[in-house]
Amino acid sequence: MEHPIGLEFFAETDIGLVRSRNEDAFAISPEQGFAILADGMGGHNAGEVASTIAIKTIRRQLENFFPAFHASLGATTDDTSLQPLSSCLDDAVMQANAAILRAAENNPEYFGMGTTVVVAAFHGGFVTIAHVGDSRLYRLREGRLEQLTLDHSLLQRQIDQGRLTTEQAGFLPVPNRLTRAVGVAPALEIDIQRHAILPGDVYLLCSDGLTDMLSDADIRQVLAQEWPTLAAASAELIVETNTRGSRDNTTIILVRALALPGERGRQA
Repeated sequence: MEHPIGLEFFAETDIGLVRSRNEDAFAISPEQGFAILADGMGGHNAGEVASTIAIKTIRRQLENFFPAFHASLGATTDDTSLQPLSSCLDDAVMQANAAILRAAENNPEYFGMGTTVVVAAFHGGFVTIAHVGDSRLYRLREGRLEQLTLDHSLLQRQIDQGRLTTEQAGFLPVPNRLTRAVGVAPALEIDIQRHAILPGDVYLLCSDGLTDMLSDADIRQVLAQEWPTLAAASAELIVETNTRGSRDNTTIILVRALALPGERGRQA
């Protein structure tokens, strides 16, 4: 039996201790059930431009899509009925890619700009994820933290090849160069995946300003505490990041799944 799930959202961004501007951008829509995070890169203000374009483009696509999508669904949802949502996310990120490329063509000072993107769209007891770059999406379930996205980076490639362990990669004092980003080339591969939601799940979307400073174990230790609000949990993550000398902007989106009264949860 499917269960209706309520969603609680919170998002915030912090410039950190070193950067003079914030090149992260985000958007959340508790009404439609989606969250978007982008971490821009490029000279001058180009990183901020790229991430802002990505957020605005993807948000517009999703806001245009959801009303008709909601109306078209029946009482239950499955992979077949949710396929249009996957297609929408893929198209939205491709539209963002094209928009960033056009902006760079029209403004030479923006040449080479790009951005990471991670999108989570919640509907019908599932979360559908679109992802490019090294911004991440984690799920905390029954005290266990799991990274659902896989970084598109040179360090991750070395881990996949067995040349580094995850622990070793976390201590390397070198930039983690991206192997994929939105807005740097016309062709783009976007990772799309879907997972069932359980009441009590907490989903974390974050830029690498968080994960460069805190290990997965550090993040789990914070999120697994009994926080009265998502804002309190997010504030603690940012405090921990800055305490360790935050070198980058840090953006956090937290989404908590809540079972509505009187309903049974989906079996895992």
